[in-house]
Amino acid sequence: PRPSLFAPRSSPLALRPGGLELTDRALAHCALPEGARVWDVGCGNGETVAHLAQRGCRAEGVDLSFARLVEARTRVGEERFAQASAMALPCATASLDAVFAECVWSVCAAGGALAEWHRALRPGGWLALTDVYARHAMALPLECATSCWGGLPIERDVRDALDDAGFETMAWEDHVAALNAYAAQMI
Repeated sequence: PRPSLFAPRSSPLALRPGGLELTDRALAHCALPEGARVWDVGCGNGETVAHLAQRGCRAEGVDLSFARLVEARTRVGEERFAQASAMALPCATASLDAVFAECVWSVCAAGGALAEWHRALRPGGWLALTDVYARHAMALPLECATSCWGGLPIERDVRDALDDAGFETMAWEDHVAALNAYAAQMI
């Protein structure tokens, strides 16, 4: 039987809460046609690119980390990956049907990534953004201040940033159970 979309699958390749189950949820919301051109920004080891390609997308990935790209190219194929910043995608304006950004925006929000992703999307294109955020402002322990949790955006700020960049929010889901399961898996 197929695992539930709400129960994170244990995958050694998943480097984010929710893994491919959240990728599949985003795909279901987007209802992309066969052959849709989709880029995974911050693609890491290429897991999402391979997954999107298996589901009929013309999937490609970009990442800043050369080491991660070597791993992705070995797993998935050289032609699907490029080294690039999330804030400067090497594609034409309005050329993508979807941008997937899974646990990437929270570490590059200050650099104008949303505006760049909006530029790259065709009219009617989709941004599938899955990331961590705080429901409200909170004080963090010192050991968290230097990790990705240190710059954790607040929900209202995320919503405002999306709106300011020209995105219309079609679905907003809170998957704190997936985050808790991921944290437990990492420990």
